[in-house]
Amino acid sequence: MQVTGKGFSEHASQSCRMGDETVPATVTSSSLVLCLTPEHREDSVPLSLLGGAYTSIERFNFDFHSNFDLFRILPSASAISSTTTITIYGNGFREDADISCSFGSSVNTPAFRRSSSSIECVSSALQPGNFMIGLSYNGVDFSTTDLVFAHYDQSLLQSVRPSSGRASGSAMITFVGSNFAATRHRCSFGTSTVPGYRLGHSMIRCRSPRGTAGDLVEVSLSRLDGGKVAGTLAF
Repeated sequence: MQVTGKGFSEHASQSCRMGDETVPATVTSSSLVLCLTPEHREDSVPLSLLGGAYTSIERFNFDFHSNFDLFRILPSASAISSTTTITIYGNGFREDADISCSFGSSVNTPAFRRSSSSIECVSSALQPGNFMIGLSYNGVDFSTTDLVFAHYDQSLLQSVRPSSGRASGSAMITFVGSNFAATRHRCSFGTSTVPGYRLGHSMIRCRSPRGTAGDLVEVSLSRLDGGKVAGTLAF
């Protein structure tokens, strides 16, 4: 914790008092003192600085918060060409707190509380990769979680093989392209949707559903983040 002011002496013993707890302070300059916060129950307590023969006036409060309890994020992935709003689900998001999100160790963004069990963060300025999601009440101390957000290159569809299939269905259709992310895909054939099976960053296969002979339908791949690449298939 940083305490700013003026007239701090590096030659006098300093302490920070937070409620009933007192901890040593380190004077780094005449205007800045550093203190390590003690373990404490969730509460808002008066803060004062003790130094030699004086005690600062308790003009400020310090808030102790409980740890975040996070369950999941949706979506869990997006392409680098898009800015994505991510919903984080958990418990105990306080209405009176300013919460921040972190993506890995380099990108921090404001969080927007929707309820006591969900908040939203916007992903931006991320390079391709996997990023651990963290939350903070003070913009400095971020929680550690097992939640990972994947940011990947934009998927490109180059071909659909074969370009026709039997109307009875069950034909193995291969989507060939690039940057297919390691996330769940769905294959759509007109209004019918089936699971897609990723065979690497450049190939996904699906079993075609039943169709009507002579129809030409749009085929597409969709991801959890809503991204989509499309082509056509004749029955």
